[in-house]
Amino acid sequence: MLSHGFSLFEMLIALVIATLIMGSIMNFYPQFHTTIMRIYLQNTLQEATEQALSGLIKDIHRAGFIANSPHLISHSAIEINAAGNCIVLRYDLTSSGQWRKFAYDPQQSDIFTYRYSKSSFDYQTGVEHCNSTATRWEKLFDPNEITVKRFKAVLNPNYVTLSITTALKHNPLIQYDVTYYVKKYN
Repeated sequence: MLSHGFSLFEMLIALVIATLIMGSIMNFYPQFHTTIMRIYLQNTLQEATEQALSGLIKDIHRAGFIANSPHLISHSAIEINAAGNCIVLRYDLTSSGQWRKFAYDPQQSDIFTYRYSKSSFDYQTGVEHCNSTATRWEKLFDPNEITVKRFKAVLNPNYVTLSITTALKHNPLIQYDVTYYVKKYN
């Protein structure tokens, strides 16, 4: 006897199985989407934090360099305040043989200052302390996107320890906490 299709019973079984599979997929998808979005946001925050600190890490590596005239060193190459939220770095950017501070053009200065203040991490050249009221402080994180919850720098004999915690402003549960041990080369 030849069969020309499915029986009603077989169709009902196939429909029940398809309904169960689709129901499982529909329950799984929102959880999957939420997990993927959380991982994406976490990675984005991590990337932004590492990118923002890359300049500071390079400056720590360079701190203390003075071309051809190390006897002209008049200040510490790395100064960190007692709270650990301000770091001042000096190095000879243009190989001029001195650490220059230009009051009229701070961008040409060999002094690089980073500070943690009011949930922000800022950078400026040409100032020797973090209490400067100058308005040229450049924010290293977009304050509409990322909040800096904690920053601490500690000066050790051969390296600087940097610890930072950042969080997404609109989703504070997404945080990135990291500690760097940055070798001093000079």
